[in-house]
Amino acid sequence: NLILAVVAMAYAEQNEATIQEALEKEKEFHDM
Repeated sequence: NLILAVVAMAYAEQNEATIQEALEKEKEFHDM
């Protein structure tokens, strides 16, 4: 079950990074 927790944490971090990236791209898009 520990492995599952580690995988879930890694997935959450990756997800957060993806959202952050999307927001940055959206900001750039609006600035054009």
